[in-house]
Amino acid sequence: MAHRTRTLARLLIDIALLAALIVPGAAAAEILAAPPDRPDPARIYLVYSHGQIVEGSDGRPVSAEFGPYEYAEILERLSREGFVVISGVRAANAELEEEARKLQVQVRALLDAGVPANHVVVVGVSKGGMIAIRAAHLLANREIRYVILSSFFAPYATRADYLPYGEILSIQDASDGLELRPERFLDDPAKIAELAALDAPLNAADAEEAGLVTFAPDEIDWDDEVRVAIEARAAFSPDAMTGLEANLRFAGPETMETKIFGRLTAWQNWIFQRPNAVGDKGALKVYGQQGRAEFDWKRT
Repeated sequence: MAHRTRTLARLLIDIALLAALIVPGAAAAEILAAPPDRPDPARIYLVYSHGQIVEGSDGRPVSAEFGPYEYAEILERLSREGFVVISGVRAANAELEEEARKLQVQVRALLDAGVPANHVVVVGVSKGGMIAIRAAHLLANREIRYVILSSFFAPYATRADYLPYGEILSIQDASDGLELRPERFLDDPAKIAELAALDAPLNAADAEEAGLVTFAPDEIDWDDEVRVAIEARAAFSPDAMTGLEANLRFAGPETMETKIFGRLTAWQNWIFQRPNAVGDKGALKVYGQQGRAEFDWKRT
């Protein structure tokens, strides 16, 4: 179980770095229950919203199915990476809306004190993820980074008051019991049935072979692959990323709707017409010339 905790902590660290697109660097480990009165704008603040099992506990609850939730170790590992970690154990059966507004107040305090929005990373797990999603809607800030693990539960996923704002990385685990999306495998019901019949854990290589993950670097290459992913993502135009995301929303057979909304509209509205593409330093203007494009990161 200790290995599992280390794996979860390492995963949280890597995805938090990926969400931030900036490496915190060497700094003293710091874990706080609330935002500091005078935060350092140069530091990166990670607000961790834990799962429901931790509520009302001593910080190390034990699940009959998954074992102990090593809450303190997770916070400690995140802080060692240079994040200023802000987190506290919620009361038992905490009310979601009330906790979301508390989280909103914490993040707003950082912003009002001069911390740049892109130096704030909110990590939410399970119920904590739903709290983070609701807070993201209340904050309505497109530059804050969010890492949401095993959340977006029905019926909240379709509610307008849970529409999140920000740079969001959401990860669902197969063990959450959520339905496999047919779009992931296009028009292949046999493949969907094959995967739905799996009842044993898969290692990374097996998951990659099954098509459940896109890429599975081994331990030797992990650090370099994460670095390359961060650098590559930071080099993309934010408008182009939005257009590509729109493309991916319409998987499956090509129809008139996918051509209009998933192709034409995405590329025409988000890529070809915006300054990040056709401005003086836009990607299309400087293509084939010396120098790099200069993007407006506040566009999306």
